[in-house]
Amino acid sequence: MKPVEKLTAIIVAANKHKEHDLRLTLFSNEGIRIVYATGAQKPTAKLKGALQLFNVCEFTITGARVMTAHILQGGMGIAADLNRFYLASSIAETLAKLMREYHEDHHQIFLDTIVTLNLLGNSSVSCFKIFIHFYSHLLVNMGYGLEESPHADKLAEFYETENLDDVEIGLTEARNIIREIAHAFMVNMDFAIPHLDRLTN
Repeated sequence: MKPVEKLTAIIVAANKHKEHDLRLTLFSNEGIRIVYATGAQKPTAKLKGALQLFNVCEFTITGARVMTAHILQGGMGIAADLNRFYLASSIAETLAKLMREYHEDHHQIFLDTIVTLNLLGNSSVSCFKIFIHFYSHLLVNMGYGLEESPHADKLAEFYETENLDDVEIGLTEARNIIREIAHAFMVNMDFAIPHLDRLTN
């Protein structure tokens, strides 16, 4: 008999598998993990409501099968705003790709992602600020700083603040920093941040 495991994780991808099943990509303290939810796409499936993109859930897993899922932080508020949905999708796709190949401690990145999804779903903080906050922290956590950036002082505010509303930044400066962050991902990791054109328009 396979052991039963508890896992707190974020759903960063949910894809149809077979006729009624879901293939879920989860991101947790342990990194990326692929699991399957049998019958989750049936109209009467008990797990259907919990297994939504961007939800933070406590899962019970046996082998690679999801047995139960309890929502700890819902992502439904994100879908109500198209720009916030694109940013959340960008973050989810980034994690699904980069965290497969990242073998260091995932704990801080996991915590930062939960905070970021909460900001997207439950605050009025601008997408520009949330983008800079998440992606600049991700760079640092993966070992790539922006100390030589012409915007280093402004980026330091994003590193140090506990309230993004306290950071004052103009639209032009925000777009320039976002482009610089995107360039750093490309140079250091050969990775293009998803949906960047939509996020900077």
